Amino acid sequence: MVRWVSVRFCPRCLMADEDKVPSLGRAAWRFRWSWLLKPVVACPVHNIALVTAPAKDPVNAFDLQKLSAQSHLDLAPQENPEPLSPGSLQRYVLSRLSGHVPMTEGDVGLTRGNFNLDDLSDFLDGVCADTQVITDEADGFVDLTHAARGRSSTAEIIGWQVTGKLKETGLLKGFKRLDHLRFRLSEIRQLVDVSRWHDLHRLTAVAQILGTNLGAVKLLISGKRGGAWLAAALAKMTRGLPGSAYVSSTEIECFKERYTALGLVGRSFCLNHRKARTVVEANGVEPVIDPDWLGARVYLRADVDAQADNLFQVTAEKFAARPEV
Repeated sequence: MVRWVSVRFCPRCLMADEDKVPSLGRAAWRFRWSWLLKPVVACPVHNIALVTAPAKDPVNAFDLQKLSAQSHLDLAPQENPEPLSPGSLQRYVLSRLSGHVPMTEGDVGLTRGNFNLDDLSDFLDGVCADTQVITDEADGFVDLTHAARGRSSTAEIIGWQVTGKLKETGLLKGFKRLDHLRFRLSEIRQLVDVSRWHDLHRLTAVAQILGTNLGAVKLLISGKRGGAWLAAALAKMTRGLPGSAYVSSTEIECFKERYTALGLVGRSFCLNHRKARTVVEANGVEPVIDPDWLGARVYLRADVDAQADNLFQVTAEKFAARPEV
């Protein structure tokens, strides 16, 4: 079976890499650790949406030069990339990891495996900061790969480590390397159980949160018509839970950063959905997904935000017209 991997990147960051050392060309490209984080959907430097590229080879998935050559992808910046500013969830995540995940442009410098060596060193310092040096393997402790297997993801576990949720992590022989981290399995299992029960939502709850209907949510996660627009939680994360489909809080917040359903527009501005639709669409805002197919109306969040003044005005007129009691 071919395992597909999706890699995200900012094309303008790659252009900036080339501009700093023109003689290196694409060899100057370097991968940013922040692009690995699921809540990060926009480049915090250039305020554009990250580009997603599929890769069949998980080993070289983050080697952008090989990815470009093997997939015949044009990784050069588009003339008119989709503008997107970091949302509240992304800003929160990056602020929590400040000092560990590079957020601004720097010199290309020395590189290792397409990562800037200084960025990599800072990242490892942050990950290994609160670990205990151990001299040998110990019962109950496992490496990163085994800690994630069938339970979580390596990115999530590293996030737990950086944010201090893992208290007993060891560092084998004191070497600051990811493959020398040793995690107490009981800690990992406890965090997985907590996050699984509190971070996952049934589709009926997702429909309420997004201000739409259950049928629309099922289509959003189906992968049809250019989707999936909303990613369902992996089967390994929902094992043992009732029901067949769940969506994580992180995925919901990522969706809300880019899109908003008509019901949520009405809820936000105290308007019924007909009035909200009239105000929004009278000003040229159109659904981004065929509403006849979806059975609901979903807009780009930025387009609706641009109509906030008009929506507030209609809301104010509505309350001003009410008779005083």
